[in-house]
Amino acid sequence: MITGFQKVSSQNINLAMTGLQNAKSNYPAARYGRSADTYISGDGEYKVKPETSKLTDEMAVSLAKKYDVKNMTRDEYGSLLKELRNAGVISSQDFSVGFGGAVPYNGPSGLTIGASKDSGLEAWPFGKEKGDFTKLLRACAQYCKDFSYSQDKDGKGKEICNSMSGSYQRLLSAFEQIGKCRDKEE
Repeated sequence: MITGFQKVSSQNINLAMTGLQNAKSNYPAARYGRSADTYISGDGEYKVKPETSKLTDEMAVSLAKKYDVKNMTRDEYGSLLKELRNAGVISSQDFSVGFGGAVPYNGPSGLTIGASKDSGLEAWPFGKEKGDFTKLLRACAQYCKDFSYSQDKDGKGKEICNSMSGSYQRLLSAFEQIGKCRDKEE
């Protein structure tokens, strides 16, 4: 499944790959000499295909002991995303989309990605406030999916919206699994 696009030169990829192969990483793909994202050439663009692994029940139980996905601060949410990314459960793209809570919207200059006051989405917690991130992720995934319907069928806007929706769906899946483990513990 293609989840995003990035225009880069082959020289940049070679430099990035060399850097990743020389770096010590907790990310499974990087430890085995592969980058966190695989670049596949096609029509002058490089498609990003995240390499992720399944969230194991054992890991979900461990994370459920540390995090309450239905009642956490933004800092706790960020820490959980980092653990999921470092374990290879989510991609760097999933992390970026989820960490910022960004959604697509029609700005003055066209399709824009970011926080929009007009999206109708619930505000994310700030500072020490706590929130149900499972609920927030579900709303963002649905919003991105619904917004994609307003984009041209063959345009990049639809592809970007579907990609963001996919990232939110993968995050939601992991958070739901962690939440179920926490519910069993209580």
